[in-house]
Amino acid sequence: MSMELCAWEDPLIVTSFNGNTKELGNQLDAGRSVDARDLQNGRTLLIWATLGGHDDAVDLLLRRSANPHSQDLRNRTALLHAVANGYEAIAERLITAGAKIDATDDAGYTALMLATTSGFSNLVDRVLVLGANIDTKEWQYEKNPLLYAAEHGFEKCVELLLNAGAEVDFVDKSGRTSLSWAAGNGHTNIVNLLLQKGANPNMKDNDLERTPFLWSIKNERLAVIEILKEKSP
Repeated sequence: MSMELCAWEDPLIVTSFNGNTKELGNQLDAGRSVDARDLQNGRTLLIWATLGGHDDAVDLLLRRSANPHSQDLRNRTALLHAVANGYEAIAERLITAGAKIDATDDAGYTALMLATTSGFSNLVDRVLVLGANIDTKEWQYEKNPLLYAAEHGFEKCVELLLNAGAEVDFVDKSGRTSLSWAAGNGHTNIVNLLLQKGANPNMKDNDLERTPFLWSIKNERLAVIEILKEKSP
């Protein structure tokens, strides 16, 4: 049974976050719970070690049977925290321990979504290989990983997602597609990638009824305008 601790008021939390494996092992040997969590955030020792970026501490806790599926008060698992911070080695160790690839936090973000929104293409590639749900969407804006990658200009992530079969004309809550976001933000290479995969250049969003071409005009994305002007009615 896990214990609840106050973050930074108990040496066990600090030891996990700082990655002091010797002291951590000593405290576990003395009977402290491997799945202890703090009261403020609901984070387990495994999550704290992950946030600290300490591979050895994560490995120690998993070898001591820490639960890789435990969630904090935001419903984030250690894997979600590892991916959000770009900790590839820790993410791999958690995956090996059986962490759930498609676990979601309280905003609907999965490991694939978090890797994509930060542009961590190696992690995107890894979770795709493991069969992550490619068209999962978060709950506020209903965007999927491809939409976020296109919006933020993460070309390698876009390429990986398209090659894995992401729906090229997937629309978010406002009715915008990946092409709409890429065009509006001036991501020329991504616009070309999406068009090569058959993206519809004439789809209008729900709110303003703008096509990708109109978004490129509004935001003065001259290179994108040149690409899309011949494809617009």
